[in-house]
Amino acid sequence: MSPTVKEIRCALLAATANIPVASEYGESTPANTFAPASHIKALRPQTSLVVGARGVGKTFWTQALQDKNIRRMLSQDIPEFENTRVTVGYGNANIPELYPSTNTFSTLLKEYAPSDIWRAIIVHAVASHSDMSDCTPPFAHGEWADDVKAVQSSPEKIDEFLHDANKKLEKSNICLLILFDALDRVAESWKDIDVLTTALLRIALQFSTYSSLKIKIFLREDHYNRLSFSFPDSSKLLSYKIELTWNRAELYSLLWKQLCNAPNEYGETLRALFNSKIHEILEEEDGVWQFRSDAQLNDEKLRPLVHELTGPYMGKDQRRGIPYIWIVGHLADARLQTTPRSFLVAIRRACEDSLKNHADSEYPIHFESIKRGVQSASEIRVNEMKEDNPWAAALLSLLKGMNVPCSFSEIEEVWQKEYPQGPSMLLEEDKQHTPPEFAVGNWDNVRKILEKLGFCNSLQDERFHMPDIYRIGFRLGRKGGVKPLRS
Repeated sequence: MSPTVKEIRCALLAATANIPVASEYGESTPANTFAPASHIKALRPQTSLVVGARGVGKTFWTQALQDKNIRRMLSQDIPEFENTRVTVGYGNANIPELYPSTNTFSTLLKEYAPSDIWRAIIVHAVASHSDMSDCTPPFAHGEWADDVKAVQSSPEKIDEFLHDANKKLEKSNICLLILFDALDRVAESWKDIDVLTTALLRIALQFSTYSSLKIKIFLREDHYNRLSFSFPDSSKLLSYKIELTWNRAELYSLLWKQLCNAPNEYGETLRALFNSKIHEILEEEDGVWQFRSDAQLNDEKLRPLVHELTGPYMGKDQRRGIPYIWIVGHLADARLQTTPRSFLVAIRRACEDSLKNHADSEYPIHFESIKRGVQSASEIRVNEMKEDNPWAAALLSLLKGMNVPCSFSEIEEVWQKEYPQGPSMLLEEDKQHTPPEFAVGNWDNVRKILEKLGFCNSLQDERFHMPDIYRIGFRLGRKGGVKPLRS
């Protein structure tokens, strides 16, 4: 017997209750981990450089790869994970025993070369790993300044240690993978951040020659775009760069992986619904439901399944839009990229709003609740943007109350009124976060930078436009569009 609307709605609320709104979709567990085919290559130990926008999963994968149960689950697609050990060389958590704090990094940079700082961290990571117990490090770990000084004074001993460690790991058929994430927080200024990041990228290139010692660097997209990559052989590193993105079917697959692993009877209800539309691809292993490795979850299969939750239209008929397409499309940035964080937040909010305001609706998730879910996702996305690019948030906040699309001259007029001396005034306000090219740039250059980051786009007739994921949160209007948030 098929589950009722009420049963499905209760199951959805239970399944989405733990979807977070403030991190890369929360704590990594086998039950909430889904690796799209496009991510598999990025996760392989051999891939040194992984680039992605905020919210696509960089920090999530940094956490997930440290979990041996998740690595075991992923080993059906990445066999190397059977013999891979993982540690962290830098991340968004403050762990002074693994790597220096932001303040310590800035202090060390005043006296030591950035490459020596990273090599001290890497030597400590290798030496402290359990498989290295009989491999004597060239120095005893103490204060970070002492470690870096030891690296600086004994470069040959460092090289010898890493060479010997690689041989030992190779002989044991073990790969040690060292992860680096959140490098935009490694120092207090963009100048220092870029110097440190470039030094680490050069070291990653050197480590590509090791068979069993590997480095993986997760870089934010705008951070990557800042770097010059002018060092020797940087093209080799760039040739193996992988970008993390999500297509529509992958986002819905991630959602259904989490829904099918809902607790108790709620999981049974949602698995029954899934199996009624998509047959014989769910399998259980160690208490976790996952899709068979050969499963082909595409739009054709997922669309009717999703419409069991939402109904077929975003209103009375198809003129208002098709939910399966509408949700992802209205959460996309100007480059048509939708992040899993925005997507999952929108679904969670839509489920909550449906219970509160549309309990008697024909489908578990009401189309008006989907719109409110998009509003919530937009607000969160804009708050994230304010943290990462405060200069851009300052400019776009000035457009509150305007309607898009509109001529860029209208936008330029607003900005020029606030900053009469041009973009250079933004640089004077915040040198740490504002692009240095603002010193000599004009407003058209600023627009191009905003477009590159996905915050806005130019239509064919050159009018200025903003995607809903930012437009709603910045409180701009659009004829026929989702209404902006109230102040």
